[in-house]
Amino acid sequence: MVTLTHNIRIGKNAIFQMICKARTEDTNLSKVDMDSLINYFAPPIPKKPKVKEQWVALAVGKKDKRSVLNFLHVSNGKLWATDDHRMHWCDTDLADGFYCPKTLFAVDNEPGPYPEVTRVIPQKFETDSATLTRDDWSIELNGKVRRALLNDHPQYVFQECLLLDALSAGDVKYQLVEGGMMKGESVHGEFVIMGLSEKY
Repeated sequence: MVTLTHNIRIGKNAIFQMICKARTEDTNLSKVDMDSLINYFAPPIPKKPKVKEQWVALAVGKKDKRSVLNFLHVSNGKLWATDDHRMHWCDTDLADGFYCPKTLFAVDNEPGPYPEVTRVIPQKFETDSATLTRDDWSIELNGKVRRALLNDHPQYVFQECLLLDALSAGDVKYQLVEGGMMKGESVHGEFVIMGLSEKY
């Protein structure tokens, strides 16, 4: 809630709507300032995504110092998001470029080159494809990190929050890769999750 002069109280959503309207009009704000305001006041990415773009956006970096990871990226008909621990992607009709993960507005100032994401997509697997549900792992606490140990493959350990994001649209199909990685597919798209090492 924001209080303006004359004690007028306006909710964050109302301010977001006003800023979106101002975005299409002439304003004294630079595009960078306008994008920053929109990103600040925009509603958060839903934890239970209804569309594939929202599901992909769950993998965007959170205030990462490598600013390119804080945005969605479209290249050759694929929408990508990664925080360097996992990656989500799906097919898209959006034009190549960077997009705000909360609003899907195109970002005018390109933050830099996006990582070569396709090189980390595994091609060889140690396991056959199987279904992963929320009942298929046990939890081990290590400080603040909730480590998820797969019931059928306890040597594979992942951050539970990353598995929950991947499963946010329902059960997924997955395969495991030597070195502790998981590749899978949900109703919204595909994902890769890096495993945890012993120290985490």
